Amino acid sequence: MKKFRSTIDQFVKELELRWASIPVKKQQRYTLSFFSVYALLTVGIIFHVIIYQTGKPSENVRIEKIKNPMEQIEKSKIVLKDSLSVNLKNKFYERDSK
Repeated sequence: MKKFRSTIDQFVKELELRWASIPVKKQQRYTLSFFSVYALLTVGIIFHVIIYQTGKPSENVRIEKIKNPMEQIEKSKIVLKDSLSVNLKNKFYERDSK
């Protein structure tokens, strides 16, 4: 791991020396060109998301009125049974009487 770290450090130092040896005007031109490409990519992606993806209506999303769950409960009026009595009537839970 130390060898890998020293190799990376040496590589970074060499890149910094090469960058420092380039004239300042050329450094500014490189920086401006990289920033311009980055800005164009950012604007292109934002344009794509806003115009193309949000502009098209989605077919799998339906807009409907929200249903009140209380109305459904009042309409059904299901009589709840005691689950204990249902389970005890099951033969699995009964004892064999002999």
